[in-house]
Amino acid sequence: RAALVVVVAAGWALTQRPQVWRPYARAAAVASGVVAVLVGPFAYEYLGLQRDSAFQRKFLPTMALRLRDLIGVPARGLTAHLPIIGAHFLSNGHPNFPGLVGLAGAVLGAIVVLRRPSDERGRRRRRELMLASLGGAILIVLAFGDWQIVAGYRITLPYSLARDALPSLSELRALTRFALGAQLAVALLAAVGVDALLRHGSRFWRTVGTIALAAIVCGDAITGIELTTVPTARDDYGIDRVLRAHPTGVVLELPMQTADRGSGRWAFVEAPRQLEALRDHDPRVNGYSGFEPPSIEHLATSLDLFPAPIALAAARRVGVRYVVVRTKLVGGAPGSVRYVLRDGSGNYTDAAARQIVQELPPSAARVVAHVAGGYVIELTQ
Repeated sequence: RAALVVVVAAGWALTQRPQVWRPYARAAAVASGVVAVLVGPFAYEYLGLQRDSAFQRKFLPTMALRLRDLIGVPARGLTAHLPIIGAHFLSNGHPNFPGLVGLAGAVLGAIVVLRRPSDERGRRRRRELMLASLGGAILIVLAFGDWQIVAGYRITLPYSLARDALPSLSELRALTRFALGAQLAVALLAAVGVDALLRHGSRFWRTVGTIALAAIVCGDAITGIELTTVPTARDDYGIDRVLRAHPTGVVLELPMQTADRGSGRWAFVEAPRQLEALRDHDPRVNGYSGFEPPSIEHLATSLDLFPAPIALAAARRVGVRYVVVRTKLVGGAPGSVRYVLRDGSGNYTDAAARQIVQELPPSAARVVAHVAGGYVIELTQ
C-alpha cells in the first residue's frame, strides 16, 4: 500500500507541479495523523512481538504469487462451466483472479486510457489511471516473490533485492496481499471500460447492461464456503468441568495438530478446542491462528508420543500440568472434515486412550479423571 501511495503521489507531483504546496501538505499531515491514530497501537504491539524471537514471522517462498494463480477461477463459478474459456483456466479458486468482467473491462479501459484525450478532464483521468496502474504493476511484481519459473527458466525478481534492502519486507509471509494494488488498478480500468461501453446507449439499455454485468460478476465469483457449527459446552464432553474443578495450570490437548500437518486438521481440531478453553481459562500448549512459532512442529512431534519419556520430558519443559487425551472430536465438523480426520488425528479411539493411560509410569500422574470426552491427567510436578 505504501508503494502504491508513493508511486501515485510522486507521479502526480512530477506531472502536476502545483505552485502552492501548503494545502496538499496539510491534507497529507491530516491523513498521516488519522492513520497513526487508527493503526499506531496495533503496529506498536506487532513490532513488540517481532522483537521476541519466538514470534518472528519469516518470508516463505511458497506463499508468493504464481502465474497460474491469476487464472485460478472458482470451481463453481461461471468461467469454470464455459467450455471454451474454462479450458484455459485453472479451477483452484485463487482470490487474485479478477473475473471475466474485470479482465474484459480492464482491457477496454486500457484502450480508452491510451487514446489521446481531448480535454483537461480526460487528461487528468488518464494521468491518474496510469499512475495507479504503474503502482499496481510494481506491487504485483513484488507479490511474485524472489523468483518465478518462466518457460523452464528461473527468473530472479526485484523482491529478492528489496528484501535485503528493507529488512521489514523479510517478515512478510503472504506476499499475495501485494496484489491488492494490482486488483485496484484492474477495478479502476474496468470501471472506465464498462462506462465507455454503456455510455452511448439509451437509459434502458444502460440499466439492462449494468444488471447483466453485475449478474456475470456474481456468477463468476461463486465459491463454496465450508461451514461448521460453533461448539458448545456439551461438545466438550465434560473435559472443561474437570479442569474447572482443579487448580489453574497449563493444558496439553492430544492428539496435537499443527499447520504443517494440514490446514483442515489444524483448523477443525485446534480451533474448536481453543474456543472451548474459554470455559476453564487454563492456558494451552495447543493453538490455532495464522502463525506458529518455528519450533512448534518439533515440539508437537515429541508431545504426540505421550506417555513416552521424551513426551513427558517435553511436557514438563513447557510447564504442562494437565494432559487431555481426547476421545471425541470437539464441535460439529462437517462430514468431509470428519472423513479427513478418520485416521485419529482429531481424537483417539477409546481403546487407544485406555492404552495411553495404562502405559503411564506410576510416578508420572497425580490424578487421572475419565469423562465422556476422554481423560484428564494431572502430571506430578
